[in-house]
Amino acid sequence: MQWTRFVPETERPRLEKYHRIRRIDPAAAPHCYESKFITRNGSLHIVAVYVAMIDGSKMSVIALHDITERKQMEDELQKAQKLESLAHMAGGMAHDFNNALTIILSSISLARHYAAASPEAVAKLREAEKEIMRAKGLTSRLLTFSRGGEPSLKTMKIDDLVLDTAHLSLLGSDIHASYHVQDNTWHCRVDASQIAQVVSSIVLNARQAMPAGGTLSIAIENVRLDQRQHHALVSGPYVLITIRDTGIGISPEHLPRIFDPFFSTKPRSSGLGLSSSYAIISKHGGHIDIFSEQGIGTTVYLYLPAAPEDAPATVPELSERKASLLLVEEDKQVRETVAALLREYGHAVTPVPSGVQAVRTYETALAAGNPYDAVILDLSPIGREGGRGCLKALLELDAQVCVIGGSRYAESFNLAEYRQYGFAHVAQKPYNIDQLIEILRQVMLRRP
Repeated sequence: MQWTRFVPETERPRLEKYHRIRRIDPAAAPHCYESKFITRNGSLHIVAVYVAMIDGSKMSVIALHDITERKQMEDELQKAQKLESLAHMAGGMAHDFNNALTIILSSISLARHYAAASPEAVAKLREAEKEIMRAKGLTSRLLTFSRGGEPSLKTMKIDDLVLDTAHLSLLGSDIHASYHVQDNTWHCRVDASQIAQVVSSIVLNARQAMPAGGTLSIAIENVRLDQRQHHALVSGPYVLITIRDTGIGISPEHLPRIFDPFFSTKPRSSGLGLSSSYAIISKHGGHIDIFSEQGIGTTVYLYLPAAPEDAPATVPELSERKASLLLVEEDKQVRETVAALLREYGHAVTPVPSGVQAVRTYETALAAGNPYDAVILDLSPIGREGGRGCLKALLELDAQVCVIGGSRYAESFNLAEYRQYGFAHVAQKPYNIDQLIEILRQVMLRRP
């Protein structure tokens, strides 16, 4: 049979060129090269082609070595290396962006404090604060990507989070959205930014599946399952989010691979959306199911465990005592702006730019018998010792030191488990002043 029968059309011109050269001048033709070949069952393989001429003739011996699996592994390794570089870059970008947002948000909070006599001004400034906190969600996505996706869990109702994220993801489209939320849906323990990332990814997929418009329906309801009903979930209460579109659907041959990393039918897609979503929901103790039919649409089911029902507790009166604070922040503008804001609320603040200075300053205050009530420690790298080294040194000086972790960008820490590292609390950048003051009140309540 003619050898070209086993070569894809795109490869034939190059191999025919090598064949012509070999007939004229065998030494000038390549003796080893890679090409694509079609096997007898029609599948495409990558092969290494080795050519050896038979002495005294124009005949050649050609050996083909199937290297398809090796090339796939090399491609995956290159992707992983690119993703690792991208993750480091994403973490750095998010850290810088969070610092900028902290300056803006703190300045607006100061302005709101000064404008207390003008309800109209206060209302506008609160709107600005709210929009900045939305922008914080963008950095949260970058941080989730950079630190490997460990969730920072909080107990909350997810209704508004899901619907707001879906609404933002559909802006500018011709898609009609309908929402149904059961009354009194249960609370869940979730990382809000990660769940928003999952919902956004699914809604954007639905949007791309309906380029000419269509209908997207979202339902949120309480369900109780046992393992006989769903083998991938433990028995118990769940909040079920159902996202259904009327798009083009997913073909049967693609459906089993939709959660594979890097798999995508879209030419410009990284193929990480659904694989990341699957990982996030799994780390929350939940599960994703997807059902689709071509020409009919796709339905995605997100199961999230309901939070345990705690007995109502009496909330203690929070301390109003003003605190003496040591603020450790390497960015000068952030340091000065946050210090000014905390002082406006009556707290005494000593700002320092590095962990070394923080330890020295704390040691001096401790020796004088006036230890700081709390230390707000930015966990991004501070000098050579970093956030972890500074925290360790402070704990060695004073086992009762009250340290509030002041960032989300910290590769060495999973802030969902902040107490195991010795933190009293965490306050994520950009600081929301109301939340920060609340945290200070709570930690002051525990101080003697």
